[in-house]
Amino acid sequence: MLKQVFCLGLLCTPVGALAEQQLTDTYLTLISAKDMATSSGAILTNPSTMIQQDRANFHRFNRRDELDDVDALYGDPANRAQIPQLIANGGGVPQYIADVINANGAALLVVYTYSNGERLTSIRMEIPG
Repeated sequence: MLKQVFCLGLLCTPVGALAEQQLTDTYLTLISAKDMATSSGAILTNPSTMIQQDRANFHRFNRRDELDDVDALYGDPANRAQIPQLIANGGGVPQYIADVINANGAALLVVYTYSNGERLTSIRMEIPG
């Protein structure tokens, strides 16, 4: 009996964990040279802050790359302010993405934002294709 309850518990745990994380928004964006400096000119070296600057460029400064898609969340400055922490919550920027940005000075990304139904919880990303 204990084994059945244990197995049932294992089956229920992932389902509960998945229910907490809902894909809330997805967008395509090009991280380019214009996303590698703040509006005051400070150089950004962390891909998380580059992604945050990309959304500020898109929504606040109208400095968009041709491949940048609209998103439903980051027009709100409070949501944009959370981007580095949301990326950290999602496991950080994958090393292969950081390597592409460093090698090429740009990277095309698909960005996935998750929430728990009430608040944003994490961001994950990948290079399409």
